[in-house]
Amino acid sequence: LKWDTCPWYWRAALVPFFLLVYFLVFPFIVLYDIFSCNNDILFESPAELKKHQHEGNINIKAFFRGLIHTPIFRIVIHHFLEALFLACVFLSTVDPLDVYNEKDVQWYDVLMICFVILYLMGDIVELWRAGSRIIRSFWLIYNFVTSLFLMIGVITTAIGYANLDHDDRTRLSGNAVANVGTTIFAMTTPLVMLRPLRWFLFFKTLGTTIVCTIKVLVNVIQTFLIYMIIFASNAAGLFCMFKPFYIRKFYHSTLNQTLEPPVYQMAKTDLATKYGWIGAMFWRLFDPGEPDFVTIRKCPGGNCSEDDVDNISLEFSHTMGIVMWALFQGVTTIVLLNLLIALMNSTYTRVWTHSDKIWKYSKSFYQVKDLLIHLFQ
Repeated sequence: LKWDTCPWYWRAALVPFFLLVYFLVFPFIVLYDIFSCNNDILFESPAELKKHQHEGNINIKAFFRGLIHTPIFRIVIHHFLEALFLACVFLSTVDPLDVYNEKDVQWYDVLMICFVILYLMGDIVELWRAGSRIIRSFWLIYNFVTSLFLMIGVITTAIGYANLDHDDRTRLSGNAVANVGTTIFAMTTPLVMLRPLRWFLFFKTLGTTIVCTIKVLVNVIQTFLIYMIIFASNAAGLFCMFKPFYIRKFYHSTLNQTLEPPVYQMAKTDLATKYGWIGAMFWRLFDPGEPDFVTIRKCPGGNCSEDDVDNISLEFSHTMGIVMWALFQGVTTIVLLNLLIALMNSTYTRVWTHSDKIWKYSKSFYQVKDLLIHLFQ
């Protein structure tokens, strides 16, 4: 019974068995093949491989030769180790064995740290070998950055807990070293858990979608840079316009000084606080509106009623605040977002035209790279 002539349902049924056997004894077969000076299992010409398949040699070497030259088994060890690494990251994040107020290190924490060290060392070697070609390899940069920040989070957390006799972070400041390290680790974990997306490169439909998605991310970064410039410029103008309300609020609430009753007040004071204007402006990208943020009410004697629309000031400087607020939201939520959608459509269409070639290259690079890696692990 030859693998190439087996019906598909026999192949599917035998896959779990072959995976188990392949994973357990494959390293020993590799060593035997290397030291026997034949190397006819791993490194075999297509003509010789076709000849062996045609002759149907039934022996141990022929069995493993067929497995290793089958794409699904070719990097099974690498995928198994990566899946084990992701499982350890998930367990370290959830920490089901955690005990309240006790510092403890579980087996999955130790295993995850070992994986991170090995992956980080491998990524550094790959970066050094890539040289100037690094800018063309998305996954190489992505894996290195995630491994680096994961290691930074682990080291920072360990340093933070070294001088503590408990692990209750609710008793610590948000700027405490332990909290900072845990935050870096928690923010990096979702990025690490996205690594299996690269496995989809083995499938044409999903692989081409992943390739197009990566290319589209470039448009998102470019648009975000433009948005940051628009955000900063409008923030400076709006803060300058509403600065008197911020100063008055600061002196009244912080210095406890008695001030003269105001003639004008803001309907909402978000733009008149030190940090409130950042959130008020940023979240308008996802929820436009909120004209009350820039509405000025005329309040003789300091008494204003929120239900009275007649006390809204339409004087020049107050009206210009509403105009600036409307222009900012119009540029960001209408022009910029629609421009981003158009760029994404254009990029997706352009990449999709050549997606088959790009996908084949990404898939081949992934297979060859990881094949060479796991052969020497």
